[in-house]
Amino acid sequence: MGERLLHYLVQREGVFTPEVFDGGAVTAHKKVKFDPDDLGLPLKAWTHDRYSLGILAERRHPIKVQVSVSSTEFTMFDHVGLTVCLDRNGSLDPKRVNWFVENVSAKGMLQVGKGLYDLVQPNWGYIKNDFYEHLIGDVLDEHGNVIESNPPKGPARSALRGLFWANLFGPEYVDMFGREKLSSAPVHRVEPLPDGGLALYLSESPFDASKPEYQTQKNQLFNYLSEDAFSGKLLPSFRMGPGRKVKNARPLVETKGLRDDIFWHESQKT
Repeated sequence: MGERLLHYLVQREGVFTPEVFDGGAVTAHKKVKFDPDDLGLPLKAWTHDRYSLGILAERRHPIKVQVSVSSTEFTMFDHVGLTVCLDRNGSLDPKRVNWFVENVSAKGMLQVGKGLYDLVQPNWGYIKNDFYEHLIGDVLDEHGNVIESNPPKGPARSALRGLFWANLFGPEYVDMFGREKLSSAPVHRVEPLPDGGLALYLSESPFDASKPEYQTQKNQLFNYLSEDAFSGKLLPSFRMGPGRKVKNARPLVETKGLRDDIFWHESQKT
């Protein structure tokens, strides 16, 4: 999976190809130059030991782009994240925004997001404007900046963590909500995904997130889907199969140090 992800970013070229990566223990926790023609070192850093966090890579020119892959034995879900940084000193930089609009655009960002979705085949994915959209559990300061993450616990930790500009619901969420219900949602646009999922877009561009009507539409979608989908009262039947996880791992303090086996096996077919 790591090899496919890195190949995809290299093939996209431009701002989505990393310049450096953090190799963890393999590179003495130093950032090392990323070589698109030799992916061996970043992949080795990912699989070096069972405690390796994944891939942490970035580029800084002409804009800052960060890539993170979080894979762990201790939780049900793994995560792939790609962040395009258009700020300077905590505020959107008009020059960087203009460069992004002219050279990448919301459409280009969406293509990359959907490409990553196709590779990873996640339960759920999203594209959001970090300045105005936050995950459930994020703690903000008086300026609206995230200073801490306090993710939900219990059943809610397996639930949706919010609604954003682009909401990519995997097949299990389509089954949970119902295809007709999602297709008729009060949003700007609904688009089918190759794996049977559906993508719901709140507006034409993620830059619309600063507009009051955008938040109104988001509230309408939240009410339409119901609070139960975000509180953990309503959860889908998550897909099983090779490489996928099938249940929550208990915290080690509950198991007295015993690790739960959370990966799917052939014996679970029945």
